[in-house]
Amino acid sequence: LHKSNNPPGQALPPCDPSKCMYCEHFPPHSTPSQDEDITETTTAYLKNHVLFAVVTGSFGNYSRLDLAYCTWLQSVPLENLYLISDKIPRPEGTRVGQWVQGAIPDGHSFNRKQQAAKEGYTIGWHRAQFRFMLGIDLLVRRSIGGTGAEKGSGGITGLRWARDSQDSEPHLSPHDTNDEGDNEVNAVPVGPYSLPPLLPAASDEHIKWIAVIDDDTFINVNSLVKYFMRLDTANESDPTANPIYIGDRGWGGAGHYFNRAAMHSLQKGLFDRCISPHMMKGSKASDEALKKCLPHVHLGPAAAAVAASPTPRMRIINDKLFSHCQANFLRARLLKGDHIASHIKRDLSGPLPLQALRARLYYQVAYRANATCAYKLLMHFGACAYGSSCKLKHCDEGHDNTAVADYEAILNEGRRSEEH
Repeated sequence: LHKSNNPPGQALPPCDPSKCMYCEHFPPHSTPSQDEDITETTTAYLKNHVLFAVVTGSFGNYSRLDLAYCTWLQSVPLENLYLISDKIPRPEGTRVGQWVQGAIPDGHSFNRKQQAAKEGYTIGWHRAQFRFMLGIDLLVRRSIGGTGAEKGSGGITGLRWARDSQDSEPHLSPHDTNDEGDNEVNAVPVGPYSLPPLLPAASDEHIKWIAVIDDDTFINVNSLVKYFMRLDTANESDPTANPIYIGDRGWGGAGHYFNRAAMHSLQKGLFDRCISPHMMKGSKASDEALKKCLPHVHLGPAAAAVAASPTPRMRIINDKLFSHCQANFLRARLLKGDHIASHIKRDLSGPLPLQALRARLYYQVAYRANATCAYKLLMHFGACAYGSSCKLKHCDEGHDNTAVADYEAILNEGRRSEEH
């Protein structure tokens, strides 16, 4: 499974338990290596120019997030990483970064029966949608609104957050709480007109991009940085006049990416044009709300005063390099070396060892261009593409059942060999 750049005979790096809590599922040949897999250009660019907000939750005890820590998320500087969750786990272990507990817009309330009946989703799911907007707001504040609470006005205009005391999902493992059962061990208070404390990082004026993603989004950061740098070059003559949003047809699984000019657009219009009409009043998902409102988010009245022409509209890039689908739908697109983001939610189901195997295979294909073995195994053991989106002919639940059965058969054969 390993296509290594290491000289012959050189030992491969072992799994680092301070970064990955599933080291038993990540043998040396498939362990991510910052020095081997991530370019110096990527490392420097991420540190100086990109902020990430990962939306997660205690459902499943953060297993999807933990697998991300074991693979691609290791390359994101901790001072540039925010984790937005319904609950805050204990600070020890591998779940490092800046945790922020979920909140809802000040004054908003939920009509449980009405929303659940209208959308077919739980109230917990509806609450989670606001975590994406909270992530955008935090990153905008960090980038263009200053780092201190005294500069809190730099956030989204008109948007104030309040603690959602009912924002909970009863799936938190006991080891993630303190002795009194209080899950807010490392909680950051979020209330009206308040900001969480932010760790020192690159100068805010140097931030060029923000990314808000799910915990089940898999990213090739080398390809992401190359893509950002191409757009930076194309807009370097006047970057403030070209607000850009990158996604996959509005689907959230590919992630949401905004350049600095777009942050100013969001600051002026995200609440009035997106959150208030489409989420607080319309009960839409965060990605659906963004899809509807972003074409109408302008740079605001300040820009209009500078020129008589209409203010620039948000440029929306629906690039196939950012996909809402998983490997079995993307197939050969993964092998071209430039694919950036995949939504691997379906692959993060089933037995944990199988989830870890799939995550390892994604990493091998994305970062080590391993087409001879890892790709074939990912096509066989990866979840199939069926359902409401990412459909393929002859792809159904039977494939997934076969993949799980085949994997369990391999494990059983290994156990019998060890016994003998």
